[in-house]
Amino acid sequence: MILEDYKKQLKNIPKFVNSLKRKKDLYAVAHFDLPRSTQAMKLDQPKTITKMLTHNQYCRKIVEKNRGTVIKELGDAVLATFQNAPLACECALKVIHNFKKYGNGIHTKVTITAGTIEKISINNKPDVYGLPVNLCNRMAKYAKIDSILIEESRFKEIKYWLPNHKKIKFCKPKKERLLDFGLVNLRKITLL
Repeated sequence: MILEDYKKQLKNIPKFVNSLKRKKDLYAVAHFDLPRSTQAMKLDQPKTITKMLTHNQYCRKIVEKNRGTVIKELGDAVLATFQNAPLACECALKVIHNFKKYGNGIHTKVTITAGTIEKISINNKPDVYGLPVNLCNRMAKYAKIDSILIEESRFKEIKYWLPNHKKIKFCKPKKERLLDFGLVNLRKITLL
């Protein structure tokens, strides 16, 4: 039957949702994304899946080594949290640097934001919810290869913290219209 009644199965969902342990706190969110994976998938799916898995493992190893927590892999991307935006940015620079040096043609693009997030474990799998997570996702559309895209307000938190390194370029802020968020000032950080 196409229109089946699931009343019995659905009635316990509110109770399940209310029983979940929720931890609300301030976190930075970083989204590491394999560029152009959709186009590559059309040309060679097995090779692209191998690149996706390699990308995600590189990101996971470096994030975990740099005080970050990988929340989940999203096919061609990794979503991670950090205690603050400077840690997220430092880790992102390390990820980009290592891809450029050892990635065999695999690259990443990173978006970072921060704010109040709820960490919730569902069926023993971590997940994160909140406006910063949604904003980070919307920003990904404007991220570029081998760079970090960060909100201007978060950039102000990290600009004096980052080392004055000749290989780090801070671009001028640019306003972009993000779905559900309107105009947002974004800043690109590039590793030369």
